[in-house]
Amino acid sequence: MLKLLHFDPNTVQIPVLVTTVDHAFIQGKQAFLQAAGCDVLELPASFTDLVAKVETLIGASLARQKQEHETL
Repeated sequence: MLKLLHFDPNTVQIPVLVTTVDHAFIQGKQAFLQAAGCDVLELPASFTDLVAKVETLIGASLARQKQEHETL
């Protein structure tokens, strides 16, 4: 599913937060997740950590959109 979002021009700008309790999954996919611009939240996590990750993703997405708009 992440590959579909990442390679589709219509969805590539959608920020993605992956949540998991499987630490091995994260280790095996770290390079792809970083290249795809995904962020990861390992569970259990606090609500504060979740909000911080979402704010970071939204901020990065807005910054990318602004940069793309300025280059047009």
